[in-house]
Amino acid sequence: MKSRLLMYLSLIILGVGLIGIYLLKTAEPAPKNDVPLPVAEVTPPPEETVQVWKSKADLSKGQFVSRDNFYIEEVPKSQALLLGVDKDIQLDFMDGMVIKKNTSADQPIFPELLAFPNQEGYFRFALEEGFMPVPVAVRASAVLGDVIQAGSIVDILALASPTENLNNSSVVRDLSNVSLTSVVNGVKVLQVYKKEVDKPKNNGSMVSAILPAGQDINMVTVIMQLTKQQAAKVAMARNISQLEILLSSEKTRRSYINIDSGDLLPEAKPVRELRPGSNTSQNQNMSFLQ
Repeated sequence: MKSRLLMYLSLIILGVGLIGIYLLKTAEPAPKNDVPLPVAEVTPPPEETVQVWKSKADLSKGQFVSRDNFYIEEVPKSQALLLGVDKDIQLDFMDGMVIKKNTSADQPIFPELLAFPNQEGYFRFALEEGFMPVPVAVRASAVLGDVIQAGSIVDILALASPTENLNNSSVVRDLSNVSLTSVVNGVKVLQVYKKEVDKPKNNGSMVSAILPAGQDINMVTVIMQLTKQQAAKVAMARNISQLEILLSSEKTRRSYINIDSGDLLPEAKPVRELRPGSNTSQNQNMSFLQ
């Protein structure tokens, strides 16, 4: 009986041990996986950019410029701050605007680098050294279309007669003594003012200061860059003749024009006799234009 009891007790102890071993096995952690888990890449947000205007090519002080001379580049704000820019650069464009100083290609362009015709001191930047701005009022028909504008190179011609002052009349009475002669060639136009600019302007504007008072609606004022000698010729021609302004070319700016009515009207024999080289009053009167 005693031996049987010991056998049962041994079986119970063995069963408890087996159950304990089973429980320990089930409680062990799962074996680790040696394959590393993928790490998600964190993409930083794109850097803020600033719009900067830059010049397409080298520009010279006083050069006429327009939108075509510049381009816009998106610059990272960190780089823009090094240029002194913290927001988009805004540029205004106007006919006749010039660059104030020499500028290299791809250099940033700021509003303060541009001079506009309606700003005080404009001609200080637009004029080349040794020249002066000279306003000349001519008939609107003498400036054909809109081909002549700020930056154009033009020739100035005088329609004159030794027998009458053509500046006082648009009608030529004596066709036999009329000639068209070059006054100055290859001069730069700084600005062209039509009738609408005679409207009231802000006090102190360059436009109101330089335009002739009471300009006729049929007249156009052209501001030209002239030397003192050229200005004197134009002033004299303006008072005794009708001025014509023609768009210049490489050919015309190197040669002077001297045409009289005899070249168009063969029957105007008196003009044929008064050709350059003869000691006539007409030749003497027009000699200042040569």
